[in-house]
Amino acid sequence: MNAAMPATTLSFSVRDWFAWKPGHETRASWFMPGTEHKWQAPEGDPDWMTRPAAALPMMLRRRMSGLGQKIVGAALTLPAAKQARYVFASRHGEFATTLRILEDLHNRALPSPADFSLSVHHALAGLLSIQTGNREGHTTISAGRDTFGYGLLEAVTFCVERPGQSALLVAYDEPLPALYAKFQEPDEAGLPLVVVLEITADAEASADFSLEMRPPEATATSKDGEAIPLGQCFLDFLLSDFAETSLNGDTLTWVLRRVASH
Repeated sequence: MNAAMPATTLSFSVRDWFAWKPGHETRASWFMPGTEHKWQAPEGDPDWMTRPAAALPMMLRRRMSGLGQKIVGAALTLPAAKQARYVFASRHGEFATTLRILEDLHNRALPSPADFSLSVHHALAGLLSIQTGNREGHTTISAGRDTFGYGLLEAVTFCVERPGQSALLVAYDEPLPALYAKFQEPDEAGLPLVVVLEITADAEASADFSLEMRPPEATATSKDGEAIPLGQCFLDFLLSDFAETSLNGDTLTWVLRRVASH
């Protein structure tokens, strides 16, 4: 990729969102007390800001890790989970599950069937679709430090190609196990993190944001001098009143702009 690459810009909106990390169990917990923000509870849903991630049925919960429960619970908090196209984006997936399988094989033991079935990136998307009866299909993405950016691109382009339909972007990651800590990137220090977005792109004239891709910049996106995951960067922008921000990945810089009020 070179500096002469043509700029590509797409328009989209975020209709709904939910995010989780330790200490942030509701939408309201992401805002500083007393601060003003534009997000209001949808009509007829006064508990939208204070509702935690959806509780899972026991049979579903028993099949998942603690992180998996948070991911699927966060997705189920959005009504769009019943009819939107799923885009799951994770750098490592549930790597702790994969590590248990590797340890079992090293010890010449049979891996747990549950661990084996849930070790692939699309396993949680499958469980979510079964729980909701959603047959719209899904895409799973893993692209290193750019994972969130490519997940967002996949969700937006799907909506652009199919006006009137929405995509549910489910982006998540957790820290690598201690055995693999030396491979952990600086921007993974703030994990675990789950970000769920309902993306729409019905008409450019009514879009709230634009997404432009540029050649990569030299420095990672940071906050107070520390690199942070792109999903956290996007969430900070979404919940702010900033007009523009850049998410700096390894292969692209993802430029986000807030479109002027219509």
